[in-house]
Amino acid sequence: MITLKTGTHGGTTLNFGAYGGYGAGEQMGDFVFIDDVVAVNLWFFDHPQRSGIFNLGSGCAQPFNDVASAVVNTMRELGGDSALPLEQIAGHGLVEYVPFPDALRGKYQCFTQADQSRLVRLLAINPEYSPYHPLSELAG
Repeated sequence: MITLKTGTHGGTTLNFGAYGGYGAGEQMGDFVFIDDVVAVNLWFFDHPQRSGIFNLGSGCAQPFNDVASAVVNTMRELGGDSALPLEQIAGHGLVEYVPFPDALRGKYQCFTQADQSRLVRLLAINPEYSPYHPLSELAG
Protein backbone atom coordinates (compact mmCIF):
# COMPACT_ATOMS: atom_id res chain seq x y z
CA MET A 1 0.00 0.00 0.00
CA ILE A 2 1.41 3.32 -1.03
CA THR A 3 -0.82 6.30 -0.46
CA LEU A 4 0.19 9.88 -0.89
CA LYS A 5 -1.60 12.46 1.19
CA THR A 6 -0.85 16.00 0.18
CA GLY A 7 -1.13 19.34 1.84
CA THR A 8 -0.17 22.89 1.04
CA HIS A 9 3.48 22.24 1.89
CA GLY A 10 4.04 18.82 0.31
CA GLY A 11 2.91 15.34 1.12
CA THR A 12 3.38 12.22 3.14
CA THR A 13 3.45 8.63 1.96
CA LEU A 14 1.53 6.10 4.03
CA ASN A 15 2.64 2.48 4.31
CA PHE A 16 1.31 -0.44 6.29
CA GLY A 17 2.99 -1.14 9.58
CA ALA A 18 4.51 -4.51 10.40
CA TYR A 19 2.41 -7.53 9.42
CA GLY A 20 2.80 -11.10 8.20
CA GLY A 21 6.45 -11.40 9.16
CA TYR A 22 7.35 -8.21 7.32
CA GLY A 23 8.56 -5.06 9.04
CA ALA A 24 6.86 -1.70 8.63
CA GLY A 25 6.73 -0.88 4.92
CA GLU A 26 8.68 -4.01 4.01
CA GLN A 27 5.76 -5.82 2.38
CA MET A 28 6.75 -6.41 -1.23
CA GLY A 29 4.82 -5.76 -4.39
CA ASP A 30 5.41 -6.10 -8.11
CA PHE A 31 4.79 -2.63 -9.46
CA VAL A 32 4.07 -2.16 -13.13
CA PHE A 33 4.55 0.96 -15.22
CA ILE A 34 1.30 2.14 -16.82
CA ASP A 35 2.89 2.31 -20.29
CA ASP A 36 3.48 -1.46 -20.08
CA VAL A 37 -0.18 -2.06 -19.21
CA VAL A 38 -1.27 0.09 -22.14
CA ALA A 39 1.15 -1.68 -24.52
CA VAL A 40 -0.16 -5.11 -23.55
CA ASN A 41 -3.79 -4.02 -23.93
CA LEU A 42 -3.06 -2.52 -27.35
CA TRP A 43 -1.27 -5.71 -28.38
CA PHE A 44 -4.36 -7.74 -27.50
CA PHE A 45 -6.51 -5.26 -29.39
CA ASP A 46 -4.31 -5.77 -32.47
CA HIS A 47 -4.26 -9.57 -32.02
CA PRO A 48 -7.86 -10.57 -31.19
CA GLN A 49 -7.11 -14.24 -31.91
CA ARG A 50 -5.02 -14.34 -28.73
CA SER A 51 -6.70 -14.66 -25.37
CA GLY A 52 -6.03 -15.98 -21.93
CA ILE A 53 -5.03 -14.96 -18.47
CA PHE A 54 -1.55 -13.49 -18.24
CA ASN A 55 0.53 -12.00 -15.45
CA LEU A 56 1.88 -8.54 -16.10
CA GLY A 57 4.27 -6.80 -13.79
CA SER A 58 7.90 -5.85 -13.64
CA GLY A 59 8.83 -9.38 -12.58
CA CYS A 60 10.64 -7.84 -9.63
CA ALA A 61 9.17 -7.52 -6.14
CA GLN A 62 10.27 -4.48 -4.21
CA PRO A 63 9.48 -3.23 -0.71
CA PHE A 64 6.85 -0.54 -0.38
CA ASN A 65 9.48 1.48 1.49
CA ASP A 66 11.57 1.60 -1.71
CA VAL A 67 8.62 2.98 -3.66
CA ALA A 68 7.83 5.51 -0.92
CA SER A 69 11.48 6.63 -0.90
CA ALA A 70 11.49 6.96 -4.69
CA VAL A 71 8.31 9.06 -4.65
CA VAL A 72 9.50 11.34 -1.83
CA ASN A 73 12.98 11.77 -3.31
CA THR A 74 11.65 12.46 -6.80
CA MET A 75 9.45 15.22 -5.43
CA ARG A 76 12.36 16.58 -3.35
CA GLU A 77 14.67 16.62 -6.36
CA LEU A 78 12.04 18.33 -8.53
CA GLY A 79 11.86 20.98 -5.79
CA GLY A 80 15.63 21.43 -5.76
CA ASP A 81 16.29 19.43 -2.57
CA SER A 82 18.67 16.50 -2.27
CA ALA A 83 17.55 12.89 -1.81
CA LEU A 84 17.29 11.44 1.68
CA PRO A 85 17.71 7.89 3.00
CA LEU A 86 14.57 6.18 4.32
CA GLU A 87 15.49 6.78 7.96
CA GLN A 88 15.58 10.55 7.39
CA ILE A 89 12.44 10.45 5.26
CA ALA A 90 10.61 8.77 8.14
CA GLY A 91 12.26 11.08 10.68
CA HIS A 92 10.95 14.11 8.78
CA GLY A 93 7.43 12.62 8.77
CA LEU A 94 7.47 12.14 4.99
CA VAL A 95 6.57 8.48 5.39
CA GLU A 96 4.13 7.25 8.02
CA TYR A 97 3.19 3.72 8.96
CA VAL A 98 -0.44 2.94 9.66
CA PRO A 99 -1.54 -0.10 11.65
CA PHE A 100 -2.40 -3.03 9.42
CA PRO A 101 -6.20 -3.03 8.99
CA ASP A 102 -8.06 -5.83 10.74
CA ALA A 103 -10.33 -6.21 7.69
CA LEU A 104 -7.33 -7.27 5.57
CA ARG A 105 -5.73 -9.71 8.01
CA GLY A 106 -5.50 -13.15 6.43
CA LYS A 107 -6.58 -11.75 3.04
CA TYR A 108 -3.64 -9.58 2.04
CA GLN A 109 -0.64 -10.84 0.07
CA CYS A 110 2.50 -9.40 1.62
CA PHE A 111 4.60 -10.56 -1.35
CA THR A 112 3.64 -10.37 -5.01
CA GLN A 113 5.88 -10.93 -8.01
CA ALA A 114 4.53 -11.61 -11.48
CA ASP A 115 5.75 -14.64 -13.36
CA GLN A 116 5.24 -13.22 -16.80
CA SER A 117 7.10 -15.95 -18.69
CA ARG A 118 3.88 -17.03 -20.41
CA LEU A 119 3.18 -13.46 -21.52
CA VAL A 120 6.71 -13.00 -22.83
CA ARG A 121 6.82 -16.42 -24.52
CA LEU A 122 3.39 -16.45 -26.14
CA LEU A 123 2.91 -12.80 -26.95
CA ALA A 124 6.47 -11.68 -27.59
CA ILE A 125 5.97 -8.78 -25.17
CA ASN A 126 8.43 -7.81 -22.51
CA PRO A 127 7.95 -4.81 -20.21
CA GLU A 128 10.25 -2.01 -21.31
CA TYR A 129 10.48 -0.20 -18.00
CA SER A 130 12.27 -1.22 -14.85
CA PRO A 131 10.48 -0.84 -11.52
CA TYR A 132 12.93 1.98 -10.92
CA HIS A 133 11.76 3.89 -14.00
CA PRO A 134 12.36 7.60 -13.38
CA LEU A 135 9.34 8.92 -11.54
CA SER A 136 10.23 12.43 -12.65
CA GLU A 137 8.73 11.57 -16.05
CA LEU A 138 5.45 10.83 -14.31
CA ALA A 139 5.55 13.79 -11.94
CA GLY A 140 6.80 16.37 -14.43
